[in-house]
Amino acid sequence: MSTLTSEKIHSFVLENKFNINSATELLISLIEASDDKNIRVNCIELMGSIANKSINLFNTLENYLISDESPLVRAAAAKVIIRNFLIKGFNSLSWTIQHGNSSVVLKSMLDNFKDSSNKYTKILRNKLLKKVISLYGVVQNEALFLLDLDVQVSFFNIDYFRMYLSNFVKGVISNNYMMCSIKNGHIKALNLNNWGISKVPESIGYLSKLKYLILSNNKIKELPASIGLLNQLKTLDLGNCQIISLPDSLRELKMLKKLSIDRNFELKSLPEPILLIAKNIISEKYVHEGVVQYEAFILSLLEILCGRKIEKANFNDNFLNREKAWHYKLNENGQVVGIYIFNKNKPQFSILPEQICNLKFLKELYIPNQALKSIPNSMGELKSLRKLNLRNNKLDKIPKCIKKLNKLIDLKLAGNRIKEISDWIKPILNKYDLDRGLDEPKKRFFGIPFIDGDTKIFTSYFKQT
Repeated sequence: MSTLTSEKIHSFVLENKFNINSATELLISLIEASDDKNIRVNCIELMGSIANKSINLFNTLENYLISDESPLVRAAAAKVIIRNFLIKGFNSLSWTIQHGNSSVVLKSMLDNFKDSSNKYTKILRNKLLKKVISLYGVVQNEALFLLDLDVQVSFFNIDYFRMYLSNFVKGVISNNYMMCSIKNGHIKALNLNNWGISKVPESIGYLSKLKYLILSNNKIKELPASIGLLNQLKTLDLGNCQIISLPDSLRELKMLKKLSIDRNFELKSLPEPILLIAKNIISEKYVHEGVVQYEAFILSLLEILCGRKIEKANFNDNFLNREKAWHYKLNENGQVVGIYIFNKNKPQFSILPEQICNLKFLKELYIPNQALKSIPNSMGELKSLRKLNLRNNKLDKIPKCIKKLNKLIDLKLAGNRIKEISDWIKPILNKYDLDRGLDEPKKRFFGIPFIDGDTKIFTSYFKQT
């Protein structure tokens, strides 16, 4: 019998090789002999499924519920008691609610109460809800969100919550150590930066008064649709997650003033809700700075991709020797003539929005040190562009749309992954006086001096460094 598993015991019961009492005794012996919580949980769940309602089984389950060290085992015992021994187990379940603080156990009980309209479950559910509210000190629905979070995140518990609770919103949004700000029983600010979470609980939609939500530096690939219920949200920071898509419900966030999706390099395009938020909400600040309406929208898209505001620069400011910049320049008519977005040590985006190609007066575009694998084909419409810096991106070929940039005099592509010079660009190089060698076009187009006059040397400077 030592080789028996819960699966085999279940199979033997179905084949009438074991009766229910024998199977129950064997399952109990497996539980007592094992230190593996998963095996113990499986055995308890199987005891519940074979519908043994003996007093001996109840006593065994009650003992697990009250005294077992593993929250998973206690939760499994609670589940079987609720389903098979509700009246008999009422007192032990009440005791667990009153004295237990394990989120796993409380969450399991709450989930099992949902399936029943029995008067006993109603009483227990009400007790449990009051317990959760008292634990977290917020209104019922928001307490349920914190309970979900407690179950999901291994290091988070009620003691952690109380330790990193702040009375001030600024303490949460400016300090990675302060987790939460509560006022009048409602969560106002929530900072889950670098918590290692991969999934945001659907119950986040319960946070009806939430204004600031920081989810940066996590492993989140998608957001639940319920995020759109946060109708008071002003800030949403998703920087450096692993976002691959965003829900359409984001368009419902009418109060949003700041949205950050920087360093989400798996995101292939900007979804429609992002465009709407940029156009209808975030662009307003750039209009106030004198930018024409449509071009303010483009700066808003870049802000969302960068994770920070694009600052207005003086017309004569020089960005050539800076290690980082998030700036733009205007002409006297409020049209953007220069964009300078780069951080030497930290790429911020892998998407260049195609809307940038509508900046008809743009003369300088500096976006080096990003993670761009391509640029929009319509970029050839930037007829005023004179300087284009795409250094240290991830381009594997020279964008052909550059051929249409008739006013371009300065093109920098060094540090990309380009391995050869396309035939179409050679006539452009021939515009220059090559009697002096290739130093001048190399400087203008690739940003690195040539060491000899052989055009084949071009290829070595395009490899990723």
